[in-house]
Amino acid sequence: MTADRSKQDSPLDGVLTASDPPRVPNRSAAFDLARFLCAILVMVFHSDGLMGRRLSLPHQMLSVDLFFMISGYLLYTRYQPKFVAGAAPGDLAFDRMARILPVAYLALALGVGAVLVTTRHPDGIKVLAQGLASLVMVPFPSLTGRGAIAPLDFPFWTLIWEVWLNLLLIFAWRWVTGRVLAGLITVTGAIVLAVAWHHGSLDFGFQFQTLVGGAARAVLAFCLGIAVARAAGLGWTAPRVPTWVVLFGLGLLLAIPVPQTLSWVFELATVTLAFPGLIWLGARATLPRRLVGAARLSGKLYYGVYAFHAPALVFAIWLTNRAGLAPAPGLVLPFALAVLAFSYLISETFDPWARRWVQGVRVRSSDRAAPSAVPGVRQNQAGKPRPPHCDAERPGFG
Repeated sequence: MTADRSKQDSPLDGVLTASDPPRVPNRSAAFDLARFLCAILVMVFHSDGLMGRRLSLPHQMLSVDLFFMISGYLLYTRYQPKFVAGAAPGDLAFDRMARILPVAYLALALGVGAVLVTTRHPDGIKVLAQGLASLVMVPFPSLTGRGAIAPLDFPFWTLIWEVWLNLLLIFAWRWVTGRVLAGLITVTGAIVLAVAWHHGSLDFGFQFQTLVGGAARAVLAFCLGIAVARAAGLGWTAPRVPTWVVLFGLGLLLAIPVPQTLSWVFELATVTLAFPGLIWLGARATLPRRLVGAARLSGKLYYGVYAFHAPALVFAIWLTNRAGLAPAPGLVLPFALAVLAFSYLISETFDPWARRWVQGVRVRSSDRAAPSAVPGVRQNQAGKPRPPHCDAERPGFG
């Protein structure tokens, strides 16, 4: 235990400094496998129009909260050392958006295409307005309040909050103190509690009428993830457990039946107490070497499955209707395999290409902003000369 530990006994006290960096890995096979499992559950849940029935676990909507919590944990542990080293917030924000937005915008384009192709008389103006709202990452307003925040790709509502929370953390890093974090958790927790009590569950946030509750739900989970990262950085080291223990615990929490009147209580306790414990354990969970490849593959697939399955589902239902096929549970397997294959293809082709392209734009902009004093030699972002071939050798965004 370090000397700083006596000064900071709680993850909600003070801020982490260069003398007390997080002592925890910022990547975990358990996280990749958990997110992949949750993405599959969300896809199956939304496939009721294809199967003719709804197949779901009692509390699988909490997958959304787990996504936000893992994101808060990973971003804090990943960026804290970079900020200590003097990284510019703008550079980190650019890198992060290059990771999120290309796939998100591709999913949005597929959503637009799905509506235009499968709708007999689409309202072009409305589709354009919905697309522009999602393009700039703002909820689409609904006059009735019951409309989806992201009508063209309904899981997109979580990506909207993900983008803004990521940017807020990066640009407001110096103000992420223990008191601010505790205040955010308290306020958003109270809002989520009130909305969950009113709705009887935590299944809200995707419609405009629950916009505030959905925002609070996202901020609460994201801040809890940061709190777990701070706890790990202050020496609250988790024991080593097998990854299957974390995944089993997650599955049990999502599947355990409780009386409907107590559902919202159980779900709120899961998000605020059980999930942080799973994140804490998952960061140091062990995995047999023979399963490392599967974990890496799941890390490549989960984002695409989550982002693409909704527009793909619209196309699939349209095609089965045209083929005269009735909804059946057996259709979900080929649909899921197609989404997995497409997600893998995108992760291996479009995603790295998009990152390289964005990187090229950034480098060229940097070169124009800082012209070299030596003819024929360009400069890097620190103003130091570098050879012209350096662009091709720079790695893609992480």
